[in-house]
Amino acid sequence: MSLEQAVRRVTFDAALAWGLRDRGLLTPGFAADVVVFDPETIDRDEEVGVEDLPGQGFRYIRRARGIDTVIVNGSVAYTASGGYTDARTGDVVTLSTPVSV
Repeated sequence: MSLEQAVRRVTFDAALAWGLRDRGLLTPGFAADVVVFDPETIDRDEEVGVEDLPGQGFRYIRRARGIDTVIVNGSVAYTASGGYTDARTGDVVTLSTPVSV
């Protein structure tokens, strides 16, 4: 599978599966969600345990490697050099999230 096909699978195809009709492609009328990454270094980091859930709950996470910038709805939400920004332009997707047409 080519890099382009893999990106489409995890962006546009995933958005369609969730019923999000205006996500996953860089095209007029769609939300400007972009992840800038280095295809040579993109990967997942080591698994680590964190205690960040209510009631001192424990879970495992893997941070991403090779990601430079994340843009959500046209606003920079993360940069590798500065970390997360104060931008809050996205929405949490749940089963009750209205489907865009």
